[in-house]
Parts: sequence; C-alpha cells; structure tokens
Amino acid sequence: MRFVSVNASSLRCVQSEILGQRVQEKLCLWQAGLSDPCHERIIVAGKERPKEVVDGHHRWVACRLFGNLDQRVTWIRGDIEEVVQKAREFA
Repeated sequence: MRFVSVNASSLRCVQSEILGQRVQEKLCLWQAGLSDPCHERIIVAGKERPKEVVDGHHRWVACRLFGNLDQRVTWIRGDIEEVVQKAREFA
C-alpha cells in the first residue's frame, strides 16, 4: 500500500452508479471552504500504477469536475478483483 497523488483523469470508475446528490454535496462543501475532495484520500487499485477507484467514487467525480486536479490516493497494488475480494474477507 502506498500513499500518492495522481491526476484524477488517469483513474477509472468501477462503480456502476454515481449519485449526483452526493457529488453535489462534495461540491457545496468545497465551495464553502469546508473540505476539498481532491485532498481527501480515496482507495485505488492497480498492478503497475493507480488505476481503478475502489472507494471514494463521489469524491473522485467531484475532483474531476474541478478540472482533473491531482487526487490523493491510497494505492493498493493488485487487480481490482483481488483488492475487492480481500476487502470482503476483511469486512
């Protein structure tokens, strides 16, 4: 596991549904100066590089709407299927 920053546009969403209301909440908090979705770490997977969003999809979409800024991530090396399976076993 590594903590890195990557350009938000280089990541891919694996969640099938993004809720506009949740993204809007993130944008409103940013506009009010209460949070920055690009600086809140999300969890990503990928063997060679951070690639697929595992957790934090709404923060990632909000960051992309800001102009594909750098997104802070916790990168877990491995295929998305491996990472999700490990998470299920842990939970």
